[in-house]
Amino acid sequence: MTGEFDQGHASVRRAADIAADYEGLQGLVNAGLGVALLYMAASGNVAAGVALMAGLMAAGQGYYLKKYGRAINSPRRTWAIVAVSIPACLLTVGGLALDASGGAPIALGALFAAVALVGVDLITYRHVGVTALHWALIVILGLAALVPTLGWPSTGLWQYSLTLIGTALLIQGASDHLRLTRAMAPAR
Repeated sequence: MTGEFDQGHASVRRAADIAADYEGLQGLVNAGLGVALLYMAASGNVAAGVALMAGLMAAGQGYYLKKYGRAINSPRRTWAIVAVSIPACLLTVGGLALDASGGAPIALGALFAAVALVGVDLITYRHVGVTALHWALIVILGLAALVPTLGWPSTGLWQYSLTLIGTALLIQGASDHLRLTRAMAPAR
């Protein structure tokens, strides 16, 4: 009987962890952000990319709201996420602006995004944990930021950074979506 209780307790604990990190696990939101960044990089059209970003991210959130409902964070947790996310976004955008100015020999947008993702992932996945894939994406993003020291790409560092960041967010989003949908699958 104890074994059944332990399994049940573990399932309840896992459900509580998923609920606590529910917003961060909504992978279609990050995947939508990644697609929009890739569009911006390919087209150079930032305004259309921002509009696409807003639409895709809202569609992703709408999907999860309809499919699974809402989980409410405590005000303290919400503020912690905001306190990390806003500086992370500003750091990344600042790096992209430096990339656009052409003043640095490396892709600062991608490098700053890698640093920002460390903080965002640690707070966002506090209960369910940052996966090996998340860490690998952060390391690859940081290392890929150094590629321009080898002479490629010779121009368009901001597009290069956006491509790297968009690809990382698309992969991370797909992974998180699978993680959440598997966790929310009906019990057998």
